[in-house]
Amino acid sequence: DSVCRLRRRRKAEADENKELIARSELLVEGNDLDKFDKLSRALDRLDRACFRFLFPIDRFLLPFGPLLAFAAGVSQKNSRTMDYYDLLQVPRGATEQEIKKAYRKLAMKWHPDKNKDNVSEAQYHFQEISEAYDVLSDPERRAVFDQYGYDGLKNGVPDENGDMRDGYAFNERASEEVFSKFFGTNNPFGDFGFGDTQPFASSLRKKGPEKAPTIVQDLSCTLEELFLGVTKSLSVQRKRLQNDELVDEIKTFVIKIKPGWKAGTKITFDREGNETRTQEAGDVVFQVVQLEHDLFKRDGAHLVFTAKIKLSEALGDHCVEVPTLDGRKLAISCNEVVSPTSEKVVKKEGMPISNPAGERGDLRIKFNIVFPRQLTTLQKMALAKILV
Repeated sequence: DSVCRLRRRRKAEADENKELIARSELLVEGNDLDKFDKLSRALDRLDRACFRFLFPIDRFLLPFGPLLAFAAGVSQKNSRTMDYYDLLQVPRGATEQEIKKAYRKLAMKWHPDKNKDNVSEAQYHFQEISEAYDVLSDPERRAVFDQYGYDGLKNGVPDENGDMRDGYAFNERASEEVFSKFFGTNNPFGDFGFGDTQPFASSLRKKGPEKAPTIVQDLSCTLEELFLGVTKSLSVQRKRLQNDELVDEIKTFVIKIKPGWKAGTKITFDREGNETRTQEAGDVVFQVVQLEHDLFKRDGAHLVFTAKIKLSEALGDHCVEVPTLDGRKLAISCNEVVSPTSEKVVKKEGMPISNPAGERGDLRIKFNIVFPRQLTTLQKMALAKILV
């Protein structure tokens, strides 16, 4: 009884298979792919062992192979699946700007020419993230991927008229094109210092900078400002990326100048300078420039003042009045004879010293002796007696 039931079952299945095959041939001739797709699923649900026994699989698949591959939703070549959102490390609801930001970061990380020690792995990741960006940055391709998944995108889906759209394809050359288009140049490798415009150039002439060039601007200060300290505001024009576009903007920096700073002191604002599509933001550096002073010259932490005195003052007791940078006046007595090379030192009246805190340099007084333009005979005789 069991054997009879099995034979009857196989005969029924065979009859059903014959009917399905006949219907398949009619559908193929009429190019009715939707109905063929449903029919192929029905064939798949049948007992394959019985099907192979009664109908040689090679004879059946020969005329319908391509259509069966389509009905299955994936070809052998595209058997793997990819989640483009995972590849770019963004959520499924990511905005256009989030997708661009993610691609920029990953493209810079995995570009093969920046991974010389592991080119094969870099090429693999670079192509994947380029493909992911190519799909998710295109509204139509993204919509197909969101609705039909990876297989639907690759194999094509029906359009509004019921016609099949071509499937999406991506290759290594496309990775270069995506990168070039995104960074706005036909030679993206040149921006990194690469001499070869071929994809994944293997020769590296010069490693490109990690940051954009530094903006250097003078910070002009009077000697009084460097003596007392002051707060200044300076504006710099720079280029920044906004919504993936380079725009000019003005950035104002507030700088607190500390007492005792010297010419050449540099104040750096990290990553506050220009941005480019291929480089991180550069720095802004302000460099102290000390303006000339009418009365003082600076020698490190010391101040040098030149007092203008008469010859009579140089030869006798006199007092030199010296103004200070903080508005005071110093009266310096000179009881000795002053020569053109004489120098008088006043301790701790120079520039502030930051280390150790609270210390100051000295005030050095030099002399410019003004000689009389002419003397009478009597004056000369008198001087001769005095100076003997």
